[in-house]
Amino acid sequence: MIPTSPLQLNLSAFTDVRISAQPDGDVSAKIQTKIGYNARVHAQDNRQWQVTVRVSLDQHGQTKPVYLGSVECIGLFSVSQEWPSGEIEKLVVVNGVGIIYGIIREMISNITARGAWPMITLPTQSFIAAYDQSKRTKEPSAMVTVSP
Repeated sequence: MIPTSPLQLNLSAFTDVRISAQPDGDVSAKIQTKIGYNARVHAQDNRQWQVTVRVSLDQHGQTKPVYLGSVECIGLFSVSQEWPSGEIEKLVVVNGVGIIYGIIREMISNITARGAWPMITLPTQSFIAAYDQSKRTKEPSAMVTVSP
């Protein structure tokens, strides 16, 4: 039997979805992807977290891409009682942000698959480096830019 993850997604919800097709866009243009996230612990329970992730699709260079926009999604997570207290934040940030990013990635693919231009499939991401950066700056949030 495969054990369940110590991090459980209880709820996810899109809070902002804006993807627009650009009629004068160039299908060969590169899109710059920016990923911002914030992870906040519940005030009374350090095993309950809210993770917010925003993915922006921006123009990269002089040529306008066929899609521009942004999508934001929140997730409410619970951490197992068996998980060590000192490792909770890392589990939530690295895995929770990755889970919500995957949900956004799928939404962008679904929206653009029904558009006038070819579907966008964002690259998969690891958020380990972003977590390490957030620890150095002492902020539970970060911005990751993925250039083409």
